[in-house]
Order: sequence, then structure tokens, then C-alpha cells
Amino acid sequence: MVSDTSILKSAEKTFGEHKKEIEVAAGVIATGALLYACRGKISSVTELAGTLRELLPSVTLTAESAVETAPKTVQAANELLTATREQTFAEKATEKTFRMSVNAAKTVLKAMRTYDAPKVAEAVEGPSDEVRRHVFNRFLARVGGDEYVLHGSYALENQIGANARKAVNDLDLLSTNPKIAEGTPAQISKSLVDDLQRSADKDLGDGLTFKITSEPEKRVIANVFPRMRHLVATAESDGKTIMSVPLDVRVGAKTILAPEQLALKNQFNGVDYSTGIPAMRKEETLAYKLYTYGNRYFGGVARKPKDLRDIATLIKSGVNKDDTAEALQAWTSRGYGMAPLRPVPEILGPNHSMSPATTDELNTSFLTAKRFYQGISSDVENAPLRSDVSNGWLAQWSRFVKKHSTIYPAELEKASGH
Repeated sequence: MVSDTSILKSAEKTFGEHKKEIEVAAGVIATGALLYACRGKISSVTELAGTLRELLPSVTLTAESAVETAPKTVQAANELLTATREQTFAEKATEKTFRMSVNAAKTVLKAMRTYDAPKVAEAVEGPSDEVRRHVFNRFLARVGGDEYVLHGSYALENQIGANARKAVNDLDLLSTNPKIAEGTPAQISKSLVDDLQRSADKDLGDGLTFKITSEPEKRVIANVFPRMRHLVATAESDGKTIMSVPLDVRVGAKTILAPEQLALKNQFNGVDYSTGIPAMRKEETLAYKLYTYGNRYFGGVARKPKDLRDIATLIKSGVNKDDTAEALQAWTSRGYGMAPLRPVPEILGPNHSMSPATTDELNTSFLTAKRFYQGISSDVENAPLRSDVSNGWLAQWSRFVKKHSTIYPAELEKASGH
């Protein structure tokens, strides 16, 4: 097993070879790519920042220099991402490399305290939060109806409010029209783009237009996950691009619980643009997150702290226990049993360093999740299997393998005697 130190040194070397070529603007994203190249094995931002301090003694980034060096940035970041090992097919098919790299870069650079904050904000952070919400809401006002249901972090941002994790980058939608899910993968993609474009073409008097396109590099995902499509809605005003909104759309989908009509409050430039859209109820979102947090073959280890925070926030916001249990039963009745909920440190292992404040926060969130689930566990775990679900030995073995297919770092460390 490759050590953390050798992983970092390998990535450092690749970065160093490109330093002169990519210049300071590329350095911002390349730094994020370096962090991501470590695949989570370097958990301390402070540790990484200290190592990079000599490589990036000063970073003064402007929008103009970022544009000029963008092609070199992509090249360098691509090489950094494979500095430690070849990416697996699943990683190539599912990662959101550059978006993650930019966010990671900002975290590292803030820790380094060696950059010009206003200039970085100008070039990296993109539109203000007010503009982001306005563009999101105006797009959703166009697609709102019976055939698209909002879910994910932007739904939670509006359902929970200030305590929710913000959907900074993208929108998650369910396409519920079964006709769009018919045909070959290419036909499904075209049908979805055409349908969303028809909705986006509505003139709502807000001065915005939207162009819907597919993400070419994500086409392979349609073969791995036939129901998922990754699109982009580019918002323009007076011929100028305001921002691009990545869209993660699941076709042929439906909710377990009846969707709610979610109010999207929106005041922009003194005008009330408030609207509404069907959204997945937060009880169903909570049920999904509880299930995926416990079951190791969903979401990956890196998502566990984030999902646990979402779970605790949802519970504290007030949810209906019976509806949450009903949504969870939709999973267990198909043979996907609940796994034990475990604290994050027990999942990630002692070598994953966290500050005392973070550890305390996650432990508190875990207790909130555990207490809530204990209150509904008997209803969930005693739900009978659906009549169309096999309970033969082969089906049981397959479900067991899925539940235990991922080995957590804590278990690796225990096995190695650390």
C-alpha cells in the first residue's frame, strides 16, 4: 500500500515540473488538483498547505490571467490527477474533477494565507450568491411543472434555510416523464435536452435566456448509469454569459412520497421573482441519506461526514417520523437491508486527522442520527420483502456482498495492526 508521504511527494514532483509553464493562475486550480490527486489520503489541509508554501510563495490571480492560462491549467491538472496512480474506470466516469479542484484550491490557499483574496474571489468564486439563486430560480421557474422534480442540496437549501449546506454549483432534477426514458442512450439524451430546451425557451420577462447542452465528457456515464444524464444550462443576459449551471438529471424517475410544492423566494434588483416547483420531500431525502450513510457501497467514504451533517440538520429542522420510515421501507422491502450506523471516526479510522471541534461536531451529529433512527428502526427493519423480490440464497448472498463490498480505512488499519 502506497504511503501518504510518497503520494504527496509524487504529486509535488508533477506540480513542480509544471510550475513555470502554468504560472500563478494555473497554480490555483493545480493546487486543488494536487489535493484531489491524494485521493483523501492527506486529510489535513494544514499539512498540505505547509508543504506547498515554498511552491507557491505568492498567488495574485486576476480573471484575465486565469483565462490566458486555462488550457495549460487543464493539462497540468489532468497530469496531477494521475500522479499517484491510474484512475479507475468508475472514477473517470463519475468525478467532477475541476469543480472539486477549484473548491479544494480555495480551501488550501486560504490556509496558506499567501494570496490576494479579492482577486481570487473575482476569478474563482464566480457569481455572487444573490445572482446564483436568481439564475437557479429563474431556470426552475421555466421547468417547473409535473414532469421535473427538484431534489438534492438546492432543494434542502430552500426547505431548511440558513442551516442547510448550499448548492453552490449544480441542480439535481428527476425527469418523471416515462416517454423521455424510452429508446437508446443517445435518443434518451436528445429527448431530455430537447424537452428541457423547450421549457427553458419560455420568456418570463426576466431578461434571461438559457441554452441546454450535454457534457460530452460525461457521455460514458450513460452506459454505466443508464438513467443519469449530466447537462449544462448556460444563462445569458444581453448576449453575455452570466453563469453555467450543471444539471444532474435522472430520467424515468419518481419519488416514493408525493412531492411537495416548494416555494422559491426570490427578490432581485427590487423585483419579486418568487416561484415554486415540485420538490422531493425532506423526509424522503433524509431516508435516502440514512440508508446510504449506513450502507458502505453507496456514496464512498469521503461523503460520510457531509451526509452525516445533512442528516442531523434535516432531523433538527423537523421531519415526520412516519413518512421517513415509509420512505426507508421502500429500500428495505426490496431486500436492501439497513446497515448499522457508525460514527465517522470509526469509519475513517484514526489516521484520518480531524480537529477536536470537527470530531465533536460529527459525534454530536451522529448521536442525533442514531437517536432518530432508533425511534423508527423497528418499523423499517421489520418491513416484509415485496412479492417481486427473491429471497433465495443467491439473492441473499448478492445483497450481503453489496453491503460489505467496501472496506473502510478503519478496518484496513486494524488489519495491518496500526
